[in-house]
Amino acid sequence: MRQMKMTLFFLTSGGHLSNSLCMKEKLTELSKTLMALHKSLLHFEAHLQEVKQERKFTPHEMLHLSLNDPSFSWLKKISDLIVQIDENVDDKEVIITEKDFLNFAQEAHDVFFPKGPASHEFHGKIMQAVTAHSEIMLQLSMLRNFFKAHKIG
Repeated sequence: MRQMKMTLFFLTSGGHLSNSLCMKEKLTELSKTLMALHKSLLHFEAHLQEVKQERKFTPHEMLHLSLNDPSFSWLKKISDLIVQIDENVDDKEVIITEKDFLNFAQEAHDVFFPKGPASHEFHGKIMQAVTAHSEIMLQLSMLRNFFKAHKIG
């Protein structure tokens, strides 16, 4: 174990690689937080559609709806951001700087907690989801805490 730690230290002691790994860990944490919230919001919207159509959807139907039904389009901002983050984190060739991390984090912050005029549809749905499900309120709170911990926003 000690040898592995020293090797890792040796490989990362140059600074750039070490900092990039740290930034990738932070982005991974942000991505996981966003994914959990996105999943809950997806289930929330699915439930609304099931009630509206008075039937339970199969997993295949849910996938089709989530990708093609306009009722789910408000979730696209979140899924697009998760994809962007994960592509950068997973690419071994990409070096993530602190500036890159801050840009991704600020973009995520602005989706959920905008300073200017907010998207009425998106934030209306978020408020509806938070009101209906305490789990979503907790997840949104975790996201806000992530931003506060990293001085974002």
